[in-house]
Amino acid sequence: MEKIISETLDPQQNYWRIYPSKEEIFLKSISGVKNGIGITLFFGSHMNNFSHFLYTINFSTSEFTDERFKDFSFFKKQWNKSKNGKITIFFDENISDPQKSSLIIKSISKTGKESKEYKINVNFYPEEFYKKRNLTSCGWLIIQNSDINIFTTCIEDWIVKKPTSKEKKYAFERWGEKIKNISLDYEKAKVIAKELINSLHKHRGIPSDIMENVSPFQQYERAISGKDKVWCSNIANIFVYACNSFNIPARIIGMDYPTPFKGKNYYIKIAEGHATTEIFSEHLNQWIWMDLTFNILGSFIIKEYLLNTFEFYLALNSKQIKKLQIVEYDPETKTEKIIPVLKSEKLNLILNYFKKDQKFNYFKKERKC
Repeated sequence: MEKIISETLDPQQNYWRIYPSKEEIFLKSISGVKNGIGITLFFGSHMNNFSHFLYTINFSTSEFTDERFKDFSFFKKQWNKSKNGKITIFFDENISDPQKSSLIIKSISKTGKESKEYKINVNFYPEEFYKKRNLTSCGWLIIQNSDINIFTTCIEDWIVKKPTSKEKKYAFERWGEKIKNISLDYEKAKVIAKELINSLHKHRGIPSDIMENVSPFQQYERAISGKDKVWCSNIANIFVYACNSFNIPARIIGMDYPTPFKGKNYYIKIAEGHATTEIFSEHLNQWIWMDLTFNILGSFIIKEYLLNTFEFYLALNSKQIKKLQIVEYDPETKTEKIIPVLKSEKLNLILNYFKKDQKFNYFKKERKC
């Protein structure tokens, strides 16, 4: 008889760790309590000049309907203060009916500015509740109806390519004039990308070993002077260093799917290696995929929402490909245009690197928010 096993698809397992955004309030972690029944919630905030949280907790039992409980304005607010974001909710283990708690929380800045009120329900369903219904089950404490995101990493954690003060000076001298009158970060990144594509597109090829041992801006100088060539990893490093020099958070995503096989002087890969990039736009509060190797400055299905790398990959390998648009730049004519990815001359190359059987590697610093 065949053994049946399950395989879980959990899009939240690390997607939100890899793609954090900036929020006035977010949930960093959750833990139980050692004594009694309860939950400890650890909150964080990206609010400028953050000072502390104000929160209130209200309880009810099953005598309140779910519809009435969802109306948070029903509850009287008695605000408590938390500076470290640690809030514990306890439940009465002597009550056999479900217990429902509503936590309302807001962040406060040092200047007294308040965020909007965020809400989260934490409900406890005791073992006795199920026994009355002839079901054998332990008790369950469940988070419900929350509008608070769970982030266990910060944007800063994913910015591992940090230029030195000398490198920042180089970047300002090279590209500072081009972006000084641009206010939006994504538009600045696009200008930097175009400048790099313009100067590097005639120097593409297989780089020498020397490029592995010099800084990104030294790689750039070697390439534009005709001493060396650049391919995807060089281009990605140069772009990320340039963006980070102007305080536009940017990161490299490694794409590769090697097998464990090692032959005589060769290896086997299921998917070809590639280095692509993302920037984080504070203005749009999202990560945006940009790939200078393919002269692509962005992608979208709905024009108002630019895609990150993983969103682009999913759209490319699904029926959404018919709606998928890319922002493509031409260094010969110095123009950008929006076209369906299916009409791009680079489509076969894109499909080769972003094929279904590809793996994505994101790099982060080992630290907590």
